[in-house]
Amino acid sequence: MDQPKDKRDRETLQDQIQIPETSFNILYIDVAFATASPTGFVLDFGQKTPQLRITRIVSRIGMSPMHFKMFAKMLEGQLREFEARFGEIKISPEAQSEMDKVTEELKKKRNES
Repeated sequence: MDQPKDKRDRETLQDQIQIPETSFNILYIDVAFATASPTGFVLDFGQKTPQLRITRIVSRIGMSPMHFKMFAKMLEGQLREFEARFGEIKISPEAQSEMDKVTEELKKKRNES
């Protein structure tokens, strides 16, 4: 494909998003964590098994600070739209307490590494 010759041509091009048609699984997660360093952020996504009291990290995604901020703004917008359409999402004290416990446990494990 030829490169656009001037700025106006480049501005009219749009990025294409491709989603694999086969073997594309959606992971359901119960918990998500973010950690930061001077160079970027790491998002950990996990699945809880309450019977065994285990949270297993099933995916890790790293991104630059700028991309993380854009991602956070996108999530905020999606949440606002969802709640405007379907009503406020309530977080029970029990769910918040459980998330706080898992977050503290993850912090301990990272500090041990």
